[in-house]
Amino acid sequence: SGREAQAGFLTAAVYFGMLVGGLLVGFSGDKLGRKYTLLLCLACVTIAGVFSSFMPSIALLTLMRCLCGVGVGGTVPSIFTLGVELMPQKRRGYFITVIAFFWVVGALYSAVTAIVLFSYLRLSWRIYALVSAFPAAFGFFLVTLIPKSPRFLGMRNNYDEAARIVNRMARKTGYQGEPMEVAEIRGQFARDVARSGGSTFAVVRKAIGLLYSPNFYGTTVGLQLTWFGMSFGTYGLITWITTLFKEVGLHDPYLCALIFNASQIPGNLFATFMVDSLGRRSILTGGVLLSIASLGLFAFTLKGGSAAYVVTAASIFQACSTTSWAVLGCLSSEVYPTELRSTGTGLLAACGRVGAMVAQFVNSALLKSPVMLLLVTMSMLSFGLLGPYATGNRDFTNRPLGDRV
Repeated sequence: SGREAQAGFLTAAVYFGMLVGGLLVGFSGDKLGRKYTLLLCLACVTIAGVFSSFMPSIALLTLMRCLCGVGVGGTVPSIFTLGVELMPQKRRGYFITVIAFFWVVGALYSAVTAIVLFSYLRLSWRIYALVSAFPAAFGFFLVTLIPKSPRFLGMRNNYDEAARIVNRMARKTGYQGEPMEVAEIRGQFARDVARSGGSTFAVVRKAIGLLYSPNFYGTTVGLQLTWFGMSFGTYGLITWITTLFKEVGLHDPYLCALIFNASQIPGNLFATFMVDSLGRRSILTGGVLLSIASLGLFAFTLKGGSAAYVVTAASIFQACSTTSWAVLGCLSSEVYPTELRSTGTGLLAACGRVGAMVAQFVNSALLKSPVMLLLVTMSMLSFGLLGPYATGNRDFTNRPLGDRV
């Protein structure tokens, strides 16, 4: 119908914004800094989210949601890059998946807010848009308390500030050894100063060239296909899950969506507690395979299964895909050296947004055929198996990060 097409277009506009945000902020993060770009993104989400609730037409609303998408898309390379560069080596995977867990918290916040505002209070979507902007504003405040990346500062010739941050973090974590000297950081990063300078265009051109150089070509292309396929298979389905539940006759689709989103919790917890022991590649492989299998179960239950079976199968899929995503974010941000980390992660996230955008139009066309929709989703998810293969020996589980190409 016209309303469904309009909803699909509006959602695609958000993902287009996320595509632009991932690319722009990925490049900017390697030029301007991780913390600075993350703050800009959160401010963009907050402002565009608030303005969305006051837009008088679908065209202006689409513009605001697109700008909101720019901010959301930019947070991915910023927060993962900053996270891996601040966390200790032996617990890096643990802490990055904890960060990823707050995407789950955000999804639950969105689902609970929708139930309260729409099902109980019968309020307008404008109130929902306004309330949805609050977490970004709170996140902006929290990020102001986070230190800058010492690795980035070292690459930018700011050795004194890098040493102060490293030593302050060491004291707060109970380290009682000798403090790190400025000379040590200078010795590690001095050779990279000339490589990290230059105009923004020159930095972007050089970074893209390095990402597709023989050393990184297979990794970059393989991970791009992984992000595309997994985004098509997961975000494409998640966006339409409430409508899909309605199509199969579930009476309270918002409650079903809440259960569906809550199922992310066990998936993320598994990734959090096992990522540093089992490794990124093995968990990603297992998560993708189980996601594909659970979608097959989902498709089977749609043909005459009870509501409980349908929601259970969908929730198993959500748990498995959440495990995969939590680990993929960690793997993708570790695989590139410091001078390429934000650009590389942003490029991968942008490919994911393309997959999510394509899924909006494909899924809207297949909405009247839910089983076919799920079969297409299963085929696209299989691209996720390329990621573990493409990274080869670049699994940095319990290994120090690289700084130089």
